[in-house]
Amino acid sequence: MAAHVLVDLDVTDRDKFKAYANAVQDTVTTYGGKYNCKWGYPETLEGEWEAHRIVMIEFPSLEQAKQWWDSDEYRPLKALRREGSTARIILVDAP
Repeated sequence: MAAHVLVDLDVTDRDKFKAYANAVQDTVTTYGGKYNCKWGYPETLEGEWEAHRIVMIEFPSLEQAKQWWDSDEYRPLKALRREGSTARIILVDAP
């Protein structure tokens, strides 16, 4: 069953984040992922969620999403993303 990584992202250093963005897609693809929404600008319809930019990545399974998140390929990019942005990230199992 599919799983989704949902990201609410605020870029704080454009140069560092650009380096991250240029490299991350290959790691996603390696683990079977694909982008369903990339850099979407949200409009809050209800509640007090003040999202910045939304990214949604779909993986074939929860296991593959976790493998990507913990992978040697993504680990240094994760550190770079943290230097160039703040993010709220969740993993959702979609049965």
